[in-house]
Amino acid sequence: MSFILMAKALKVDFPDSQTKLLMLALADYANEETGECYPSLTTLAKRACMSKSTVAVKLNWLEEYKWITRDRGTFNKSTRYYLNLDKETVVTEDDSVVRQTDRVVRQTDSVVRQTDTNLPITYKQPINKNYNKKISADSNYCKTFETIWKNYPNKKGKAIAYKKYLMAVKKYGKDEILNRSRIVIEDYNAQINRKELESKYIPHLSTFFNQERYQDWEIIEEQNKPKRLTKNQMAG
Repeated sequence: MSFILMAKALKVDFPDSQTKLLMLALADYANEETGECYPSLTTLAKRACMSKSTVAVKLNWLEEYKWITRDRGTFNKSTRYYLNLDKETVVTEDDSVVRQTDRVVRQTDSVVRQTDTNLPITYKQPINKNYNKKISADSNYCKTFETIWKNYPNKKGKAIAYKKYLMAVKKYGKDEILNRSRIVIEDYNAQINRKELESKYIPHLSTFFNQERYQDWEIIEEQNKPKRLTKNQMAG
């Protein structure tokens, strides 16, 4: 999250509220230094409270007017967005409060990241009494999570990922999370095998669960469906 980029987005006179809300959602995920982010279409639709088709239309407008640049890569590769908010907007000295708030948030986040593996899962609402314990590097992870972890191409932050996994299970159920995650992870690995994507560009597993990337299974399933031939194509 970058309050600086979000403050810049708020200063822009976009044509409608939906476009501004979508830009704020992108800024929420963007790296402050590079202006880069890669949330899925499903994630953006949920964050901005729009349909995927509306998000696609607004993204086209933002790209046409140079507010964003998209790196679509090869087929089925995650889209990378670059925010171009510096082209007309700047954060002035009057926004020192925003700068100070952003700095404090980043410093706090850094401390949390350093100590996160030692925090009990009950620092948030516990999933159930069996999970009311500390998550550390030598914890006993459940079999379903170990299956996901084994096949995930970017293995970093296992303890944090496990906590995010438990939250996802509470919301959708263990079997549903496993099935959805399996489809998306297989797609990641297929792209890597085809050399269309490097594992370093795959989000960490904690981000995968936190941003509900497993919801991308719907898009993948739709893309992989065999296309029906029209009568003209069949005749030809």
